[in-house]
Amino acid sequence: MTRPSEANILLTAKKFLLHPSSDPIAGRLSCLALRQLLMLYGMFNQDVDFDVTLRIAANPSNNCQQPPGDMGELRRKVYITEQIVGNIEKRVQSLGKKGTLQTCFDVRNFQSGIYQLQPQNLSLRSFKALCDNDYSDGGWTVIQNRFNGSVDFYRGWKDYEEGFGDLEGEFWLGLEKIHQLTSFKRHELHVLLKDFEGNSKVAKYDDFRVADKAEKYTLESLGEHGGTAGDSLHYNRGEKFRTFDSDTARSIAKLFGGAWWYHSLFQPQSNLNGKYTVEGVDSRWKGMFWRDPDGILPYL
Repeated sequence: MTRPSEANILLTAKKFLLHPSSDPIAGRLSCLALRQLLMLYGMFNQDVDFDVTLRIAANPSNNCQQPPGDMGELRRKVYITEQIVGNIEKRVQSLGKKGTLQTCFDVRNFQSGIYQLQPQNLSLRSFKALCDNDYSDGGWTVIQNRFNGSVDFYRGWKDYEEGFGDLEGEFWLGLEKIHQLTSFKRHELHVLLKDFEGNSKVAKYDDFRVADKAEKYTLESLGEHGGTAGDSLHYNRGEKFRTFDSDTARSIAKLFGGAWWYHSLFQPQSNLNGKYTVEGVDSRWKGMFWRDPDGILPYL
């Protein structure tokens, strides 16, 4: 890809995953699925531990897989289940407004949208985040979104620390929020890339972690790389985040027209907060790009 059109960076917490199952089209609802929903309902109304509840639901003491034979009983259970699901959705929305959700993973089975998160320390302020539950089983926190160049990403340290833009459009979530999310729980990072011709790739890292303000939000960990796009964050591991006004001695961010975990010696392999341009990357490497070794994504 020589001309970038979209770049999205997403995080998800690695936790036990369970999807309650039912088949309303065929008119079959197992009592195991009903038990799972009942336990989810109890979790949201009695503050039952999330992980413990799901593990109990996933490992029932008896084998309860057969649907009820009486259709009246089946309809009654389907109706009860619908009420339970509705109550769960209301409870989740209420929790999101109060800031008691820790990550987007907690609402992975609900609609994508903006939720209020409070990752760890209750003394810290909660914040709003865009949760993408349509991508890869849901539960992803979007930390950067670019698709049309409507927001200027050539900004100073304060903006990158606190975040900027519109959660319903282009935005950067904020370094402090990213640190909060990744410091208390292991997170996987996916970098979604798309060019103007509609070709898409993804770079995956299974242990992404950013340090605190005192460490200039150093990129502490990436974990193992995977996916269809090349590893263009390899040289950034261990580097401090740089903006044009925080790195005045070397002016690396100014040189490349963005803000990133730039290496102090090597030419960047990625610059996803660089200038958005339909003309591609200019001769001074100031555009938004992601290098890829196979030639399909030389720049993005």
